Amino acid sequence: MKLKHICFIGLTAFAFSACSDLQEKTFGQMDENSYFKTDDQLKAATAACYSQLKMIAFRNYMMSVEANSDAFCVPTRGTGWYDGGEWRNCEAHNITAVQAGTYTPQRIWEENLRHIALCTYNINAISNSDVPSKDIYVSEIRTIRAYLYYIMSDLFGDMPLLKNEVLDPLNLPARSSRTEVMDFVISELNDVKDKLPDGGDDSWFPRMTKQTAEALLARVYLNAEVYYGKAMYDKCLELCNSIISSGKYKLVDDYYDNFKVDNHITGKDEAIFYIDINTSDVLQNGKPFFNLVGLPAGFKQKYGLKYGPWNGICLEPSFFNSYDQEDYRFKRMYPGDYWDERGILFGIQYNADGTPMMQGSEVVDLRPTEVKMIAEKTTDGARLFKWEPDNTNPNQDNGQPIIRYSDILLMKAECLLRLNGVSEEVNTLVNDVRKRNFSADKWSQKLYGAAYNGKNVELMDIFRERGWEFSGEGLRRIDQIRFDKLFNTWINAGDFVKDSPDGRGDGDWSKIWPIPQSSIDVNPKLTQNPNY
Repeated sequence: MKLKHICFIGLTAFAFSACSDLQEKTFGQMDENSYFKTDDQLKAATAACYSQLKMIAFRNYMMSVEANSDAFCVPTRGTGWYDGGEWRNCEAHNITAVQAGTYTPQRIWEENLRHIALCTYNINAISNSDVPSKDIYVSEIRTIRAYLYYIMSDLFGDMPLLKNEVLDPLNLPARSSRTEVMDFVISELNDVKDKLPDGGDDSWFPRMTKQTAEALLARVYLNAEVYYGKAMYDKCLELCNSIISSGKYKLVDDYYDNFKVDNHITGKDEAIFYIDINTSDVLQNGKPFFNLVGLPAGFKQKYGLKYGPWNGICLEPSFFNSYDQEDYRFKRMYPGDYWDERGILFGIQYNADGTPMMQGSEVVDLRPTEVKMIAEKTTDGARLFKWEPDNTNPNQDNGQPIIRYSDILLMKAECLLRLNGVSEEVNTLVNDVRKRNFSADKWSQKLYGAAYNGKNVELMDIFRERGWEFSGEGLRRIDQIRFDKLFNTWINAGDFVKDSPDGRGDGDWSKIWPIPQSSIDVNPKLTQNPNY
């Protein structure tokens, strides 16, 4: 079932930051005394909370966390993509508290706090309703809110924590510690997981399930050493085992089925947490993020797209060089059928008729290892192209997977390895993810264990595997911090950003982003993170 976009109802949510004073964001004028009286009304209020997840899938959050990792960057290209230096700062781990661009922390902070306020309002209103079906809707929204708190505290550390309180614009909250926020996330997910239905029901997809809550909990526990200063891999392992033993999810046969236009059908067996996007999502720029922001403009003509790509984000050279070029995730090409080309695009690009593609007066040459933060050529850099294009609509139906079953297998493998060391069980879990990405005649070389290449999976193998498997899905920065690799590129540590005139923020403090100064100006109870 595709969730339809429903406008916000029954909520006045306040942004915690503004240019000079508190801004009231009003979404309709229904109040809980006149609304929340029928199942359809509760369903509409719940759909409003789902709808805002689309902003995670596009632009602010996804682009910033990828550009802050060792996998992707956004060079200045001619007169484009400078944006006040924000992308150089993001690449160099030198984000500032006063940087107020389109994609920077200020927008992430504001949008997600408004979304949290929306969820809290609807949780309270639905809880007070007399509609018998209310409990399932409340559990769904609490899961969404827990996810928002998780990604916000992961980025910003300490943050305001509103549990079920109504936000008072005259008495704005102070920051709660990161451990308090994560404790709340864990408590919420533990409380709702057995109140949600199991996954695997096509009529329920893509709504929250028991396994969604368990998978989010697993992610918190996987990174617990970062958040709490102590490892909790045993708890993560327990949750991964629960999801696997449920039998509700499996790997799809073709990796790229997870990213097709109709991936709500082709990828649903693997999608544990999936943000639904459809062709009506004009305000959310309902297009695959990396297709819109990454591809050169000439791809509009080549694929007959109804929108013009922006020629922005590209792979860092070290990440490009890390790929095994026989890996299906690096390149899938059917001879003569350019439409089915997927993976990493690099080198000279050609139009559908075989002529070289042009960007202005330049041939489009996606030079993969010549990338600099001030690009020498406007199309430098390899591009991620794993989302299927659509030439029938200005927006597309490709949803954004947030947690896939392959993540559960790799989380389990990592936990077992950290807890017990190398084993054939770990080898098998990683092999399960890798098998679909290599032809069977390559398995003896590309798979691990006694039955294949004789090698055991080690921690850095999992780190690399996660990079290739989840490229462009918003996980690389989190993985780098957990593996203590945030300040190292894969091949040439530190070399890539030496041409950045803004310097480099390589201290542990830069693992947490600054609170936007505009928010502190509005709410003096907020304090800034160290070294900003």
